[in-house]
Amino acid sequence: MATHSTVRWLIAAILVAASFTAHADYGDSLLSDQATTIDRLIRITKHPHEMADSTALLCRKPIEKPHQMHDGFITPAYCHVYVSKAAEPFMRSGGIDYLVGSLIVKSKFPKDHPNRVELYTVMRKMKAGYDADNGDWEYSIVDGRSRRVHARGRIDSCIKCHAAYSTTGYVTRAYIAEPGEKP
Repeated sequence: MATHSTVRWLIAAILVAASFTAHADYGDSLLSDQATTIDRLIRITKHPHEMADSTALLCRKPIEKPHQMHDGFITPAYCHVYVSKAAEPFMRSGGIDYLVGSLIVKSKFPKDHPNRVELYTVMRKMKAGYDADNGDWEYSIVDGRSRRVHARGRIDSCIKCHAAYSTTGYVTRAYIAEPGEKP
């Protein structure tokens, strides 16, 4: 017969194990919620920004056979860019020392349909040492309709593209207009 303290210990162990399991799933759920609830973020783009074809091809869900630019069926894509409060001063000033936890979210959509988001691409600043060679950013790809996280972590296509922006903290600001200019 089990003693009262053994039963309590067993219940505590089950609860701890359940919390670790829930936390693994909660991570993607929390990321998806943070990235797709854009009314809680700050929009940086004043108007939809037309993405270069090469960028539109790279910013996509992982698929077996990626589209090739020369295939001739690239649909023009546009985006809005949003940031968390922690990221806003760095994005606006061009600063590069983003705070841990800063989020940069790009919503990708077809021309003239900014409410029909196909995809969210997310950059989240991680603690020093996460990926020091690439600015310690975690990249994520979130489906625009289902809000499912398709990929997360050190995504090669994201790292390759953002390497070109190493001098600006691995962040492009091409979609931000200078004062007096139209974006």
